[in-house]
Amino acid sequence: MTQPSQKTPTKYRPDIDGLRAIAIIAVVFYHAGFPGFPGGFVGVDVFFVISGFLITALLFNEAAATGRLGLSAFYARRVRRLLPAALIVVAVSLLLGAFVMPPASDEQRSLARSAMAVAFFASNFFFFTTTGGYFDAPSFSMPLLHTWSLAVEEQYYLIWPLLMLLVLRFFRGTAAESTLRVRVLWALGLMSLISLAVSIGMTPKHPSFSFYLLPARVWEFAIGGIVGLAASAFYARLRSWGEGLAVLGLVLIVYSVVMFNDGTPFPGAAAIIPVGGTAMLIFGMTANEHGIVRRLLASRPLVFIGLLSYSWYLWHWPLLSFYRTYSLGAKSLAANSLAIAAALVLAWLTYVWIERPARMYRKGPFRSIRATLFTGGAICLLTLSLSAGLWAWRHYQQSADAYQWIKPRALIVLFSWKHARSLSVRR
Repeated sequence: MTQPSQKTPTKYRPDIDGLRAIAIIAVVFYHAGFPGFPGGFVGVDVFFVISGFLITALLFNEAAATGRLGLSAFYARRVRRLLPAALIVVAVSLLLGAFVMPPASDEQRSLARSAMAVAFFASNFFFFTTTGGYFDAPSFSMPLLHTWSLAVEEQYYLIWPLLMLLVLRFFRGTAAESTLRVRVLWALGLMSLISLAVSIGMTPKHPSFSFYLLPARVWEFAIGGIVGLAASAFYARLRSWGEGLAVLGLVLIVYSVVMFNDGTPFPGAAAIIPVGGTAMLIFGMTANEHGIVRRLLASRPLVFIGLLSYSWYLWHWPLLSFYRTYSLGAKSLAANSLAIAAALVLAWLTYVWIERPARMYRKGPFRSIRATLFTGGAICLLTLSLSAGLWAWRHYQQSADAYQWIKPRALIVLFSWKHARSLSVRR
């Protein structure tokens, strides 16, 4: 077994929450149309690297310590982390869609179908098949468009633990922790190379495939995992380089946010800059625990935003999208600012009342692993039911519209018939 100093760190990192804050600010300000954030969409890539870093470290430490992986416990944690807050936002979006979107419209049908896709963790497939691309103008009127990234992340959470389990079982009883680490790194490296090749090869001719679907995104999660596993053996040796790597990584992320735009072929080779920058930033902050960059990202304001980042991400896009629907596509920076501010307030309420209790207190439906998994299934079924409700409401509106259209004409016909009959009697 390796020494404790080589153990992959999994304790709470406030600087990682600060990095989440950088990512969510970039995404939200980009969607709101703020000047200076034309490439803010790369914040999603930052999130992917963070997820790969944390999830791989968590799984590997469990495997190294116990010789097994508790998949039920892992998926239960994902349910608590992701589904309760997502259910609230999807439910509110469907309710708003019923009354804000044009009655019996294609927009309502699209919203209902996208919510159904969310319930199956497949909204990225839905938007891949129904949009011309993420950056196309019509996509901005889809309230659940942003869930594509959550679907990609959830799909990775389904696949990667199973692959790690295969590696663990294949080398059971024959490998020390250091050997297991090398095997997992080989698996991550192979995944990274194949996925990056897919991303670079597909982006020029099939940009929607590369943007929305997991095969072209796996490498971003895998890079985070490589940093989490490989770096632990080099932290002591590269401590003096840590601050420089952290600064360079932060510069690359900021460069991507400022210099990229909707016309940048993405992800493809361009994604190497923000992904590589995030990897270097995490590596550098881990190597130098007392560096200026790490202390900056661990500051209270950034940590606060980072803690709300998931809920803020969930809320900001539906509010912006519904505003554009209500205003018939009008774009007002002041109105967008008000929308994302309201989304931040809703994010705080969601974090305090829903997200944090579900993760930390584990009462009621989250009291045990089994109960949590059943609750996750119930949340998916409830999402499907709410989606079906909007679908039924749309058909009801169609019938009501038809009735309102037929009724006055029927009265006209009836009046004309009676009038003609009275004339014939008089004659």
